[in-house]
This record gives sequence, C-alpha cells and structure tokens, in this order.
Amino acid sequence: MVPILLVVSIARKGKARSRPKPRRSGLFRALALAMAWPLSTLAAQEQDTSASTLLVTAAELASRGDTAAAISTLGRATRRFPGLAEAHYHRGLLLSRMAGTALSDHMRRAEAKRDLERALELDRHNPRYLLELGRLRLKMPFLRIEAGRLFRRAEEEARARNDAAVLADVETELADIHVRRADNAQNRRIVTGGALRFDPNQALADWRYAQNFITEQSSAVEDAGEQDRRRAEDYFRAALTALSTHQAAASGLLGLLYDAARFEEYLGVARRLARDAPSSALAQLALGLGLARTGRDAEAAAALDSALALMPPTDRRAIEDLSPILRRTDADAYQRLSASERREAQRIYWAGSDPLRLTAVNEHRIEHLARVAYANIRYTAPELHLRGWETDRGVIYIRYGPPPVAVSFAPNTEGGNPEQIGKITTVWWYPERRLRFVFYGTPGYNVARFSGDFLAYAEDARYAAPVRYDNVPVNEALDSIPVQVARFRDPRGAPSVVFFAGIPVAHMLSGIDLTRSTLQTGIFISDRLERDIFQRRREEPVDLSEERQFESRTFEVALDPGEYRYRLEALEPTSRRAARGAAMLEVGAPRTGVLDLSDVVLANNIAPRTEPPRDRRDFFIDPNPAQTFAPGQRVHLYWEIYGLRPDSAGVGSYTVSVTIRLQSIERRGVVARLVGGAADAIGTTGEGDDRVTLAYASELAVGDRDRVPEYLAVDLGDSPEGLYSMEISVQDRHSRQTVVRTRSLHLVRGARR
Repeated sequence: MVPILLVVSIARKGKARSRPKPRRSGLFRALALAMAWPLSTLAAQEQDTSASTLLVTAAELASRGDTAAAISTLGRATRRFPGLAEAHYHRGLLLSRMAGTALSDHMRRAEAKRDLERALELDRHNPRYLLELGRLRLKMPFLRIEAGRLFRRAEEEARARNDAAVLADVETELADIHVRRADNAQNRRIVTGGALRFDPNQALADWRYAQNFITEQSSAVEDAGEQDRRRAEDYFRAALTALSTHQAAASGLLGLLYDAARFEEYLGVARRLARDAPSSALAQLALGLGLARTGRDAEAAAALDSALALMPPTDRRAIEDLSPILRRTDADAYQRLSASERREAQRIYWAGSDPLRLTAVNEHRIEHLARVAYANIRYTAPELHLRGWETDRGVIYIRYGPPPVAVSFAPNTEGGNPEQIGKITTVWWYPERRLRFVFYGTPGYNVARFSGDFLAYAEDARYAAPVRYDNVPVNEALDSIPVQVARFRDPRGAPSVVFFAGIPVAHMLSGIDLTRSTLQTGIFISDRLERDIFQRRREEPVDLSEERQFESRTFEVALDPGEYRYRLEALEPTSRRAARGAAMLEVGAPRTGVLDLSDVVLANNIAPRTEPPRDRRDFFIDPNPAQTFAPGQRVHLYWEIYGLRPDSAGVGSYTVSVTIRLQSIERRGVVARLVGGAADAIGTTGEGDDRVTLAYASELAVGDRDRVPEYLAVDLGDSPEGLYSMEISVQDRHSRQTVVRTRSLHLVRGARR
C-alpha cells in the first residue's frame, strides 16, 4: 500500500516535487481471485486440459505479481483456443485493471476492449463480461455513457442467472454512477455579482479571499445532486440485499449516510456488515468511524484496533504511518527508522498526543483513525488504484479534519486558468486556522488534486501545523489548569516536587444544569520516552453553586533527578468538560555541602502554623498557581535555604535581596516594600531606576537543621498591570556563596485575591 504522503511528496518549503505514480500492491491478489472465479466451471465449458492449464498458470503468475507473463500466457491461450471466452475475458480483465484513465494508457485500454468484446461475442449473456466491459468504459471518457447501458444489461442477466455476487457488483457500479453525479454537484454554489470565477491564485495569496468570495460573491444551490443521491442509495441497498457482505456497496452506502449526518442509520449498516463479515478490516474500520462520531469512544477504539489487527501488513503499515502528520524533516527521520523503532516512535507519539489521561481512551488516536476511515470511504479511486488516504483530499482531511466550509463551483468552459477548464473547483476553508485548500477534479471521477501551487502551500501549512484535532469534542471545551511547580527536598534530602494546581471549576462547568457533580482530578508524570513514572487519581463531589472560581489542588511527588513531562487534569464525567495543564520538568540532583535554594513559591497568603517553623509543612500556604495577582495585592513568597554554613557558635548569617523588574510594559514607577515575616528585617534598602531591589540580613541558630524556611510578603503598591520578574538572591555571609532563584508574575486587574 502506498504511504499516505506519496501524493504530496515535496520539500519542506518552496518547490513541489512531482507526484510519484501509486504503487499497485494488492492489485495482483485481487486479479488472481477474479481470474480464479470461473475455473471451477471450466471443465464444463472446455474439455481440452491444455486450455485449463494455461488459465491456471496465468492465474498463478498474476497472483505472484508477474502480470506481463500472465497476459502473455493468456495471449497464447486465445491464439490456440480462439473460441475460449474465458481466455479472452481474463486477458481483457488484466489489461483493464492495469490501465488507468491517462492518455498514455489508451493502447492498453483499447486492447482490453477488444478482448472483452470478443469474450462477449462468444458468450453474449454472461453478466460478468458485461460488467467488466462497463468498468472499462468508465475509464474511457467518450464512452462513459455506454457504461450505464452495459451495467443495466449485466443487471438483467445476473438476475436471470440468480447470480447474487455479480448482481451485487452491478448494482454497486450503477450506484457509483449516481454517486459521482451527486459528488459533482455536492456543496455547489453559483457565482454571483461581478465575479467571473473563483480564482485559486488569489485564494493562495490572501487568506481573506476564499471567505469573502464564498459569502459575498456566490450563493448556494439548494438540493444539488439530491435526486442522484437517492438513486445511489437505492442501488447500494439493492446490492446489499443481493449480498449482505458486499464491502464496496456497504462502503458507498455508508459514505452517503455519513455525509447526510444520518449517523444512527450509518451505525446500523456498519454493525450488520461487521456481523456478516467478521474478518473484514473495512467493516471494523467503518464501524469505528460511526462509533467515534456518535461519542462511543471506548467502542470506537475497540473497533478501530480490530480493523488494524485484521488488515494485511501493507495496509496496516500505511495507516499506522506517522509521516503524513509530521513535519517533512521529522517524517524523513521517521522513515529511516527500523520497523521496531517505528513502532516505538508511534507509541511515544500517541502517548504524548493523548489529550486527557483521565479518560479510558486516546481521543486523538481515535480521531486520526476515524479520519483515515472516512478518507477510505469517500476518496478511494479504484480506477487509479488509489486508496482514499493516499489522495490529496484524503491527506488534508487526515491532517485537519472535516473542513468547516466546503464548497464547489461548476467547471469553466472558457477563459481563465487553463487548469480550471472542464474541471470542478472544490474549496475547503478552515476559518479558525486561516487554512484554505483548492482542488480540481474531472467530472465523473472520484479524484480531485491540488490546484496549482496549493501542493506547495499544503507543505508549508504542514510545516506550521502538521496536524490539528480541533474537532475532537474533548478539545472544544478543554480549559487550562495553571500549575506552579516548586522543587524542594524531602526529610531525607532527596528531591521532592510540589505541584500547585488551580482548577477552574466554575468556569469549566459553567452552563451545566447541575448543582452537584463529581470531579475527577489526576496527576500523570512520564519520562521523555512517555513511560509512566507516577500517577495519582482522585474523585470527589463538587458543589457547582459555590461562588469560588478556583479550586486549588496540591500534589507532592518524590522524583529522581531527570527530565519529565507532567500533566494535571480535571474531568466532569457527565458533561465531559475537562481542563488540563502540562509541561516539561527538569529535576536536578541535590547539591550537598554547598548553599542551595528550593524554588520560590508565590502565594496569596502564607502564615506559620507553629513557632518556630522548621519546614514547608509548618506553614499554611494558599498558593497562587497562575502566579497572577491584582494590582495592590500582596505577593507572598516562600522558599527554603539548604546548606547554610554556621560559624563556630552554630549561628548562620545570610543576606536576602529581592529584585523586581517590570518586563512587558513601560515602567510607570514601581513602589515596593517588605511586610509580614521580614517586617523587622535589619538594613532593608530599595535601589535602582528600572527595577526595585529590597534587601535584608538575618542571623539564626542553625543547630541540627538541614534547612531554613524563609517567607515574606511584597506589597507592589500602585504598580501597573504587566509581567514582572521577581529575583530572590541569598548570600551565605560565612561561605560567601550566593544562589539565585527567579519567578515571573502577572499583575492583572480583576485577578482572584
């Protein structure tokens, strides 16, 4: 199977490379099966065993992928046995299936036509011969209308022979004719006002053009293609009545139901197909799509995983390939990995992409596979041997999901861009991301390719945003959890990390018609390879009538030195409203025998619980996870000093300086003073022009202490709103060692006090 991005294989930016032709893996197996179908009846049709041997040999050659030898063998059969219809049919079948729609395939199509017509002369009522000749007509632009006539003849003959398999094939082909007519008119708009046509070059140059043209210079055509959609649905249902496991008919019907948002009907068809064809990967893939779109995530995950397990290795590798949703340089590096390394890369990618660990499933992975399933249903082009996920539209759909705005314009018959003449113009517009994509497609074919330089534009968009999951429900209402992280030492001197999280309960659950609910919270810590290191979950009742806007949660975790990724999450399971805070974290090894500081905690209030306090647990701390304060609000600080060197009398002496700088706006005068725990500090000073520095000295008996807790409050007076940095510097006056820690804080009017 073709890797998904072969159709858009271009440099990271700039010029586009030529599109490689799709590979045809899997086609030979299908051809061999098609050829093997009538061999069981061959003896009744032809007594000469050498004819049978030639047909069997050709089928074996085709199954091994040696198509040229298979065609040559069938050629010998037609010459030795000119009256053997099966030899002509199979040779025409091979040539027809190998031929595309391009002008370069004209001779192959003509040769296939001669063989299929000769087979039909020898057996005029064979429905399969009529079917294959009709399929060949679909690849011949000037003979496509005749295909419908051949299919209707094949339908009559299949009914007369009570041949359910052929009848289902024929009904599906008739349905496809109407589907393509309907697709030609799907989302159709007509140009109004003074515009002559939609200009893709202007759409490429200006992101506003697509939106303005659609809303101001065009109008929708009501019920465009609706009659053809109804006819197609009737034919698909007739095909499934003839053969309930007919996957092409089921896929076509599912595409119609999906686009009409008839999801419960969609699920009914998908469930029946999965029941009747339990080994079908396509059935499970389609079922997973329907379950995902109806919010049944756990069932969807099971169906999609079943689909992957049932797929041939080539198809599974193509679908699991991360290349389409990575930047080009990352995709190239990914492609150079071994098979086992790719599997590990996939695990790491999806673990890091999981939007919410509190849920039982990975919503982003489900959405990715659901998009692949939809692309397979709607954009597959058998006549070009392209699976839906390999096409230009399929790749964009997989990266960015359903376009919020999708329109099409009728083909131009004259003037304008030569590329547009005779082609349907399809425009996809993603307003929030200002992304737009323009495709051209020949009427009657299920293929649309990037217009002009949109192939290169798609690559630039991929560099900026390789993939987006904006349409995933959990993301639509995902709130943010501010987290303040502080690294301390536990009583044994090992690293201990405290996470102060502010869960915006009232904002997160606003508009929910509940007075009480359950709130799930959790902390999840993994290493750089997304291996779980620590997790803790909580579940508690919450009163939604409370006025308190933030609910603070504190988690303390012992971690070895290293690099980690943490997540703080909250979820209300009924509404599925959620919030999340996540970032990378580095934990260093404790520095023994030298002066060291913990991180500085910014809080709304700090007060000792006992006197004298010995460490953080002896304090009441009301943390400020967002590190955001209102103008005039006191900023409380807490930190711990480690490794303070006492003098011979056991007394430690140190100097503290607090420097406050205004970072983000023009300084309008910063007035600050120390209050609270350092109110009686000796030698407090203020200095500086573009900053304020407050300093004091302190002495205390160290004794057997391994740490000294320090706390104070800073009153920023009438300082303006903006971003500030707060630098804490501690100097041990005996060892002359100095350590500095820095925190940022915001002053925002209206911040919670």
